[in-house]
Amino acid sequence: MSVDIAELLRLEAELENSCEDCRNPYDRDAKLNLLKFLQIRAVLQYEEAYDRLYYELNKHGGLECLREIAPARLKDLLQPKVLELQDCNEDVRFAAQLEFYLADAELAKNRLDELVADIAKHTGECEVHCAEVKSRASTQRKASKSYGGDVRKVADMARVSVICDNPEALKRAYLAIVESFQGDVLRVANGFNSDWMPSGYRDVKVNPVVDEHLCEIQLHLREFFTLKGGQHAVYEWARDLKVTTIMRAENLFEFLSREITEEMIGLAERNWHGTGRFLPRLQLAAGQYDQAEEGFRQVCFGSVAPYVCIGS
Repeated sequence: MSVDIAELLRLEAELENSCEDCRNPYDRDAKLNLLKFLQIRAVLQYEEAYDRLYYELNKHGGLECLREIAPARLKDLLQPKVLELQDCNEDVRFAAQLEFYLADAELAKNRLDELVADIAKHTGECEVHCAEVKSRASTQRKASKSYGGDVRKVADMARVSVICDNPEALKRAYLAIVESFQGDVLRVANGFNSDWMPSGYRDVKVNPVVDEHLCEIQLHLREFFTLKGGQHAVYEWARDLKVTTIMRAENLFEFLSREITEEMIGLAERNWHGTGRFLPRLQLAAGQYDQAEEGFRQVCFGSVAPYVCIGS
């Protein structure tokens, strides 16, 4: 996978803190849009790799036992406990919710880990990865972006992962979890029963209530987990940039002003953070067809890295 996630994260942080260094009014916007372009390409590369793995594993019905897992969800998926607050503004309410439900997650976390570890031990061919309670910043971001500021709707503040060696082991772990928690499972999300998933990643998520706190158990196939390599940033980019399976990174250029596009071309001409290899694509988006044609010709005939030919 020719994606340097660490470099993209470093660049993202650099741009977030560099609003006063711009040489002209279009410089920062041009850089931010080039970064989005690189992030979309990264998402699509991972999505393609996940899809290839999915179809390879399912070629001879190898994932059929997982595709049989039926998704389930209550109409309102909420933390069971209700924090009653009166006569306070939204900022105070939001901060109080964060503190209350994250503290509640800490209380439930040890019990969740114990229960899942015991299930995995008796299931076999599974490995438990315990995680810290979701950070305050991540919880705040998720509640704000996905749930209109309602922290009660965040279901993965206390979470644990189970890495399974094969589909049969994952199915056994799933059945054991559902049996163990019985009526306390409020949601099952199955990423294996669809030929397409946002970001391409597939797993099974089970959301049980443990000690009056809604938690999340993530069941992963080892091949997918290894390919993912801990790159949660790619998932966040897919969500934040609303990347779809029919999207191309170049679609981003369709909505940019002429000034920003020209500034992006200038950055690519100077090979800003290695973006020179995308110069023909930018020129094409800007209507500079002769320059783009020459650039693509150089790419496809070997004077530039070959993997950026049109259609790649």
